Amino acid sequence: MKSEVGPSYPFYASDFNGSTRVQRMTLEEECCYRRLLDTQMAEGKIPSDLRKLSKICKNISVSKMKKIWEVVGPHFAPLEDGSGYINLRQDSIRKELIAFRLCKSEAGKKGNQLRWGKSSHSDSHSVSQTVSQTDRKAIAQRIANGSPSISIPISPSQDPIPINTASPPKNSKPQQAGRAGDLLQSVRNHWQAVLRYIRKEHASSDQYARLFRPIEVSSAEGEFLILRVPPELVANYDGDIGATRVDLLALIEKSGADFLRDRKLALEVLD
Repeated sequence: MKSEVGPSYPFYASDFNGSTRVQRMTLEEECCYRRLLDTQMAEGKIPSDLRKLSKICKNISVSKMKKIWEVVGPHFAPLEDGSGYINLRQDSIRKELIAFRLCKSEAGKKGNQLRWGKSSHSDSHSVSQTVSQTDRKAIAQRIANGSPSISIPISPSQDPIPINTASPPKNSKPQQAGRAGDLLQSVRNHWQAVLRYIRKEHASSDQYARLFRPIEVSSAEGEFLILRVPPELVANYDGDIGATRVDLLALIEKSGADFLRDRKLALEVLD
């Protein structure tokens, strides 16, 4: 089964290895903990059955898994429906990744339609030769509802992008590219206003230089705003991407940047 988050995800090694609880684990306990985190990232949760947990942990005995769970279990919270457990920080990272992937997928499809006036090559082999914006949002919503801990809002307000079967006019591409470029530049200008507000009201010179000034606007497609943030900023929130995102949204709100206020925010950590 293909994972919703893709083949990889960000792992904050310094936070993990610096954790006092992790340092107190044996090598076997730490390895099991990592395998359970990887499983949650791929599947959305880990099972509540010790036998299934033992299989995830390289088929160790159930009795050994029970002892290991006494150590690693406190790092996971039970789901309300009793179907399994989640690590709250891992769940936050997973939500961000799914939102980011959906955003990039939508942006790619829109860009492809604007450029070529038709669906991507992979869509040409589907039962329906063209997939409407509404259909894609319904698919995205079903993906979001596939895990009990995931809830990604999909706005129904955007109109479908018409697909032209005729060849686009020769001068259409530069005009479309220009509009996209103008939007991105406008978003970047508004983000600079947010940075000025942060520097003036909420950060010392050192904090601003280290944590906020390196933030870049990656893209602005539809209702999404994607920011590239330095790892130091996320580390400032104990490695919690969700908390970082919430605080940035609050700063955008306080800065009065109305142009950015209603956009859905996704974060991409700089290497």
